[in-house]
Amino acid sequence: MRRTAPAMAPSTICRSATPALRPQMDYVPQESYAQTAEFLANYHRAREILEAICEINRELLRRREAL
Repeated sequence: MRRTAPAMAPSTICRSATPALRPQMDYVPQESYAQTAEFLANYHRAREILEAICEINRELLRRREAL
C-alpha cells in the first residue's frame, strides 16, 4: 500500500542564526507568520539591549583599578 503525503499548507521559512552555531530553519504556517515575526523582532531587540549592557559592564570592569 502506497501512502501519499498530505498537501502542505502555505508556509514561510523562518531562519535564525546564533553566533558559533549553525543557522536553523523552520517552517511557519502563514496564519502564524505575523505573530512569529513580532516575537523574533522582540527577541532581536532584547539581544541588542543585553549586548549594550554587556558593553557597558566590560568598560566599567576595564576601568576598575586594582583593589
